[in-house]
Amino acid sequence: MRPAIAHWNGGAWSAATLPALTQDDALTAITAAAPNNIWAVGHRGLGSFTPLVLRYNGSAWASVPTPAVSGGLFDVDSGPDGAIWAVGSQLTLRWDGAQFQEVPTPQELLMDATELAAVAVSAHDNVWAAGTGGSGGKLLHWDGTAWELFASASDASQPT
Repeated sequence: MRPAIAHWNGGAWSAATLPALTQDDALTAITAAAPNNIWAVGHRGLGSFTPLVLRYNGSAWASVPTPAVSGGLFDVDSGPDGAIWAVGSQLTLRWDGAQFQEVPTPQELLMDATELAAVAVSAHDNVWAAGTGGSGGKLLHWDGTAWELFASASDASQPT
């Protein structure tokens, strides 16, 4: 089954017209920065995933290019200042207003095969991401310059 997005207009649901997607593609999360600035993320294909990003501009959905990276995206969030972040398999992407840029994560995430499953954005310099890896839960904080990795998601008082 191909990925789908539905819209509630206050009285009924309707199916959105999406760009060409295959049954092997998947959408995993959506966020609305504004009625004319909605983002959906996921992955293309089976096996070796590549990021999938769609954006709604108020009239149509379109595919958004991502850097040449591997890994699916599991969550996306928008901040009040227009910041858009997406996270996934050892991967964080930030929208710079024109394109997505890969934001390097701590090396420990790569060594631990961390899957970032959630992201929350409150400002350009206050972004949190959470996930799990081989050694347990992971919690990251973006301070506007770099990610800080905490020992585990259950102990946010101990940066590594």
